[in-house]
Amino acid sequence: MAQKDVRNLVNTARRQRQHTSKMADAPDDDLLPPKDRIRASFMARNDCFDPTRNSTLQQYLRDEWELAVQGLLGASQGLKIADEVNDTLDRWFQRLWEMHTEQSRYYHTAVHLFEMLKYLHLYNQCVQKSEGNGENLTVDDETTIRLAIYFHDAIYDPRSATNERDSAHLFQEFTKEPTLSRISTDSATTFSNVIDFIEATQKHLVSKNNSKALSVFLDLDMAVLGKTHDAYMSYSRLIRREYSFVPHDTYCKKRADILEGFLKQPSSIYGTELMREAMEEQARTNIRHEIDSLRSRRIPGEPLENT
Repeated sequence: MAQKDVRNLVNTARRQRQHTSKMADAPDDDLLPPKDRIRASFMARNDCFDPTRNSTLQQYLRDEWELAVQGLLGASQGLKIADEVNDTLDRWFQRLWEMHTEQSRYYHTAVHLFEMLKYLHLYNQCVQKSEGNGENLTVDDETTIRLAIYFHDAIYDPRSATNERDSAHLFQEFTKEPTLSRISTDSATTFSNVIDFIEATQKHLVSKNNSKALSVFLDLDMAVLGKTHDAYMSYSRLIRREYSFVPHDTYCKKRADILEGFLKQPSSIYGTELMREAMEEQARTNIRHEIDSLRSRRIPGEPLENT
């Protein structure tokens, strides 16, 4: 199969997936400005990250996983070997699913992946509607972003300082699967970029030197900061549950310091124009509110400790 034909198949599958992935409870109004479509989305209001409460979540993520790997195979004219790698894909998806449904996770669950993928679909729809403005993603961009989404929090231990590096190593393990070794070296750049994207989540630095795809990926990961106030407060409580082993006052200081780092970014929290317009203001409001609480020794969802 010619590479052009493979890319056409991948693009067709992507368009079909985008068409069927609109949120049922989000305003289905193409007349809404792109930033308002993002603000009105289900994801901006969602406050539940328990994967057991969504009966279709696992199948949705399995379908998106297949689409991600199709893009990878398509880059090397590899759709014809999809049947041969299917067992490998099933095994790795099950492994990633089990990691993202660990009982020790409260925010960094499979629902976080779901939201990032939904935001990616919505981002594409909004950019296409606005005729791009230079922010359209290529097939290779989307493949890189999708793979990075699945692996960036695969290893998540709140007590560890090497989660990002360990998750990147896990992705490298995936790429060394014997069945995937038949993918041509055309994918070497994609593999390298996925590793860079995963490791970039350690600091989430917004920079003019970031590629367009990296800027989009980091914005998807940080979209939680721009949720509605109530949804954001639920997120902050879930983060506290993941770090429940940290003493109260230590948590207040360290968490406030991390949040202040986002506000002190030289430019903005979000690297893409679309996400800045849609979420920057709300994100800064949310962050300042939590910082004020933390500096007053108040943790969302917990009683004020006596001095």
